[in-house]
Amino acid sequence: MNSGGADDFYSTLRRKIWRATFLNTTIAKIYHYCLIKIWINLSYANQYIFRISNG
Repeated sequence: MNSGGADDFYSTLRRKIWRATFLNTTIAKIYHYCLIKIWINLSYANQYIFRISNG
C-alpha cells in the first residue's frame, strides 16, 4: 500500500483549512473592531442628542 497520496491529501487539506481559519479569524477581528467602533460612536451620538434635547 502506498500511503503517500493520502498523506499529501491530508497535508494539503490541513493547509487549506488552516488558511481558511486564519482568514476567517482575521475578518472576524476586523468585523468585531468595526462593530465596537460603530457602537462607541452611536453611544456618543446618543449622549450628545440626549444632552441637546434635555438642555
